[in-house]
Amino acid sequence: MLPQKTNRQMNDRLEQAKNRAFRFLTARRRTYKQVADKLAECEFEQEIIDEVMWIVEKHNFVNDFEFARDYIADATRLKKHSRKKIRFDLLKKGICKAMLDEVFAQFPADELPIVIEIIEKKVSKIEVIDFKAKQKIFAHLSGKGFSYDVINAGFETLGL
Repeated sequence: MLPQKTNRQMNDRLEQAKNRAFRFLTARRRTYKQVADKLAECEFEQEIIDEVMWIVEKHNFVNDFEFARDYIADATRLKKHSRKKIRFDLLKKGICKAMLDEVFAQFPADELPIVIEIIEKKVSKIEVIDFKAKQKIFAHLSGKGFSYDVINAGFETLGL
C-alpha cells in the first residue's frame, strides 16, 4: 500500500506546480494543453495539475482563444504561413477545431496577396527566372502550406 501524502506535502506540491506553471508562462503565451503537458512532464499528480490549471485559467493567464487569434495574426503577417499550416500548428498546440473555425472567421481567407508578396521577394533575388527557379519558389510556398491553385494563381498574376 502506498503512503498517503499529508496536507502539507500536497500544499507544497501545489505551490511547486504553480511556480513551475508561472515560470513557463512568463517566457511567452501558451495554450492550456502546453501548460498541462509541461506540468505532467514534471511528474505532478493529475489532481495538482487540475488545480493549477483552474487557477491559471481563472486569472486569465491561459486563454486559448486569444492565443489562437494572436498566433494566426503573427503567423500570417510575420511568417507568411498559409491557413492550412497555421491550423495544423494550432491543432498540435491543443486548440480545438471549433475554436479554430471561430478564430479563423475573423481573418481574411484570401491567401493570394501573401503568395504574390513571397513570389515577388524571391524573384527580386534571382537573376534568371527559369523553370528551376520557379520550382524552388513553388517548393518554398508548398512548404508554407499554400495550395497548388493559389501558388499557380500567384505566378499567373505576376506573369511568370
